[in-house]
Order: sequence, then C-alpha cells, then structure tokens
Amino acid sequence: MKMLFVKTHALGDVLMTTPAVRHTAQVCPDVQYDFLSGKAASMLLLGNPHLHDQIYIDERALFGWKKHLLLPLVSCLRRKGYDRASVFAPGKAILRLLRWAGIREVYAPSTDSANSRLAGSLPWEPLAPRYIGEFYLRLARLALGLEPDIELAPRELIPELCVLGEGQEIIDRLLERLKLTNIPLLLVAPGGGRNVRQTMAVKRWAPERFAEVSAYMCRDYDLFPVLVGDRYDSRSAGIVWQMWGEQGLNLCGGTTLLTLPALVNRATFILCNDSLLMHLAVALGRKFVAVFGPTDPQALLPPSFLHNAVIPSGIDCAPCTANAVFPGCKTKPSDRCIESITVEMVWERARQMLADKL
Repeated sequence: MKMLFVKTHALGDVLMTTPAVRHTAQVCPDVQYDFLSGKAASMLLLGNPHLHDQIYIDERALFGWKKHLLLPLVSCLRRKGYDRASVFAPGKAILRLLRWAGIREVYAPSTDSANSRLAGSLPWEPLAPRYIGEFYLRLARLALGLEPDIELAPRELIPELCVLGEGQEIIDRLLERLKLTNIPLLLVAPGGGRNVRQTMAVKRWAPERFAEVSAYMCRDYDLFPVLVGDRYDSRSAGIVWQMWGEQGLNLCGGTTLLTLPALVNRATFILCNDSLLMHLAVALGRKFVAVFGPTDPQALLPPSFLHNAVIPSGIDCAPCTANAVFPGCKTKPSDRCIESITVEMVWERARQMLADKL
C-alpha cells in the first residue's frame, strides 16, 4: 500500500505531524509513506527515516487557485498511484487536488460526519483542549484501518526532527569563528505569528519585555544572547538588539530552515513566543519558555511540556484559537491577553526551567 500524508502550511504544524508518521511506520512497516507539504515545510521533514519520498506544493498556487501551476503536481501524484491519503487539515482546496490526482480514499478532519467525499474522518474541533499532534496520530491510524483511540505514552507524542549534517557544520563553524563553541547560548525569538495563510501580531509579546527577561537570564546564568527570527521579525528583533546595547549576536534574518534547527540543537535555552522556535525546542529536547496569548498551549504542546508555557492571567476570552484561522481580536491593544503577561511571570518560569544544572 502507498499512503500519502498531507500538510501544506504552518511549519510548527508540520512538526506536530511527525509523531503520526513515526507511529504508523512502526505499527504498519510494510506501507510506503510519502509526505506532501509546502516547499518551506519540507525542509523540516528531510532525513525523516520513516518517509520514503517527499513532494512539495506551491502554496500560493493552491490557495490562489492558479490551477495551471498545479498540473505538474497532479500528474506526479497520479504516476505514484497512492492508495490512500491522510490530510492533516480541513480544506476544500487540498481535497479537490487529491480528487484530481485520482486518490479515492481520503481521510481528513471534518465538521460534517456525513461528508460523502471522504472515506473516513474525525470530528474537527479547533478549540478542543487536546494536543493536535495526538489528533493527527489518531487520523493516521484511521486511514490505515486501525482503531484511532488508543492510550499513548507521553514520549510517543514528541515531534521528531533530523538536524542535517550540512546545517550543523555551518553553525559549528560560525560558533567556532566567534569563539562561542563552549559558551552556553540563549536564543531569543521575539517574532513569529506568521504563515502563508495569516499573520497574528497579537501572538507576539512586547520585544521590550523579551529584552528585559533575557538580560536577567544572561546576568544570573552566564548565558550568551543570540537573536533569531526571519526577516519579518526584524522590527521586534531590532528593538531587543538596541536594548541589549547591540551586545550578543543578532542572527535575525540570517538563518534558514537548514541552519536554524542546528542552532537550536546547540542552544542551552530558548525564549520565544508560540512559534516555530518552540516546536523546534520540543523536538530537539532543549529547555525553553514560550509566551502564549490567544492560542492554547494544550493544543499546541505535548502534555509533558505544558509547564514551559506562560499563559495570560485573568483574561476570560483567552485562549480564543488553536489550530484554525484566527478570528481576529476585538479587544483594544492595551487590554489584549498577551499584555497581561508580565516580565516577572516569564522570568519566574525561566528560573524554574533553569533550576537544573546547565
């Protein structure tokens, strides 16, 4: 049998599908598993020992309905002759694409239990306080004809990531050149909240607060601060960099999905928003604290990592989203949930995480 896994956008979400890939490969090793993802997200699956092949899609063509750009992909999927597909997100665009590709047995989340276009589905509850990675695993089991509801050990839900040798060599050479090879690193990521489908500025904690907490951490635990993020995070990173007195290392916009996991792999601690950096820290077993505003840590972190999240205090409407398109915040900026998280709250949680010997 040939099984196609599909998750097109949101890099952190792609990492959350890897427990499902690992689990199904272990329980049904005779199946060939391939993965269709966005081009950027495919970097996070390179080297995954459970996948036979990876295929990527131009997400702008998919969501913009530039059908002529999808024809080569449809032809590719037809040639491979998949028996089934497990789609790790609801969406008409992907389901239509798979029908064009001739894949008849498609399993996906659905809000309609009587959806005749699907061979099987699980109820889609974007605000369910349950780890999404577990939902993906249950869906993959359903697609293989297995009982979806099983008892799972906490370690079975931890995402899997292969740090590629090429990326690690680049980072190790950089750290050696800067004489930082044996220095404990604090990665600070004040950005995030953006993917191909939406931008959520309300997920970002104030960069001034990141600067203050990171300064305490460096002072008390002798850490060397490193700013990370993509080019869209440059404004937030610039504020932190100025408050640091332009000390430390500013790599915002200077890493790729090849080198960023390698840098996380060398870090002692990560301080971030709910973002890709958080998922990389989970997958690579790094200590971290993640600041959560409108999103739900119960949905986005494995249960054994919930203590790493700092959540809003005294805000009745939070969390208001998990794994769906953000509905928008109608609260004035000064009253938003992310603003209720203080420097003291994050600093105290970081101290708890750093209590063990570095």
